[in-house]
Amino acid sequence: MSKKVAEDKKKETKLQTNKSTYKSLDNEAFNKLFINLTSRGMWVDVPKNSIIYVPDGLKKHISEKPTGKYASWKKFLEQNRRILHELPVTHDQSYGRDKLSKELIDSYKRLNKIVVATYRKTPVTVAKKAYKDEKKTDKPTIYK
Repeated sequence: MSKKVAEDKKKETKLQTNKSTYKSLDNEAFNKLFINLTSRGMWVDVPKNSIIYVPDGLKKHISEKPTGKYASWKKFLEQNRRILHELPVTHDQSYGRDKLSKELIDSYKRLNKIVVATYRKTPVTVAKKAYKDEKKTDKPTIYK
């Protein structure tokens, strides 16, 4: 029986080790990519480029440092529908392969709400290429 066990061990292959070069983000790198939305004693972090439009009167809800209690995006959105609006985008729009029309962006400006791009109900970064129209103009005024 020990010969059989020895033969089985020889046949076993070693598990490959993960040779990934992935590095987790430190706080400084994370802060370059994400920004905090705060309201009602809660905060949530969203990608900076997911914020499509911020009216002047609501800029106080955007901060570099969180204040209050952390909330999931879903809970934060439910509690703050009066100041937030979701703009569902497609995968191709988030990558900039399909464009967001200037008319669409302008129509959301009339809502007087913070407009956040979402993909499958989660905030998503929208590439700058998605804002350019056929006339090669710069992207519309949005939060930077």
